[in-house]
This record gives sequence, C-alpha cells and structure tokens, in this order.
Amino acid sequence: MKTQSLLAAVALALLTTGSGAQPVVRNGFLADAAGRTVYTFDKDELNKSNCAGGCLAAWPAFVAKAGATPQGDFGLIEANGAMQWAVKGKPLYYFAGDAKPGERNGDGNGGTWHVARGGPKWGAASRAPSRKKRRLCLLICPVDHRCTTDRLPSTVRLLSTGQPLYPAPCLG
Repeated sequence: MKTQSLLAAVALALLTTGSGAQPVVRNGFLADAAGRTVYTFDKDELNKSNCAGGCLAAWPAFVAKAGATPQGDFGLIEANGAMQWAVKGKPLYYFAGDAKPGERNGDGNGGTWHVARGGPKWGAASRAPSRKKRRLCLLICPVDHRCTTDRLPSTVRLLSTGQPLYPAPCLG
C-alpha cells in the first residue's frame, strides 16, 4: 500500500511539473511539449482556477516554468501558489488518468472536463507546417452569373439563388 501511495505521489509530481513550456497544438488538441494532453474545466472562471485539493490530485495544474513568456492567446494565471498556463483565460490541467502522451482519457469526465482544442491562431508555438494534401479545384461559372463553392469545393452554386450548378472538378 505504501509503495502504491509513493508511486502515485511520484506520478503526480511528474505531471504537475511537466515541461512548463507554452502549450502546442497536436492534431487539433493542446498538449505540452512532451505531447501530454491538457484540459479545461467548466467550473473555472475567467483567469481563475476553481480546482483545489482532491480536484488537483486527479487534475494536476499545467504549471509554467519560471520566466515563461506567453504568446498569442496563451497566458499565465496565479493558482494554488504557482503560475498556471491558460488559454483565452481558461486554466489548463493534465489528467492523472492519462498514462502516455496523446491519451485523452479525461475528455468529457463528469461533463465538466474537456480536451483543450486549438489551431494556428493560438500563438507562435502552435504554428506548424501543414502536412495535409491540398486540393486544386476548377471553378467555371456562367458568364452573367456570380458563383461560389461549398466549404469543401465540391459543388458550385449560384450566389443569387444558392442553387447547385454541377460538381466542381478537383485534383488531389
């Protein structure tokens, strides 16, 4: 029993110290530099953590290293005696049930915990070149009409009526 308690304390210490660097976006989700998923808590207030005591045992704060400088939508808040990373004012946490980088076992827990999501707009550290294959689509529109395409260019529509004209030929 003492061994299990010691192991749990060591795991918690590793999670709370983390890498301390600004979060990054990995596959559309926020993570620390080591790839561990970070979460937000619905019961938090803007720039204020409402997770303490037993809550922090299961959801350790994503603590920043001393001297960390936030960029973009990332910030730091003072919580439980440490500087905790936040995104758009929402404090960020780890989930003690995530054993490996990339796991998202805490998503939806209690209906109040959610994987933090991000995109390129969320600070310089999250900008990475896209590896997605781009599609090249040809848009041909009748002479006297203005046309648009659906979000994924597969159908050309008349702007005036929204009526589909024909599938747009795409490469890639």
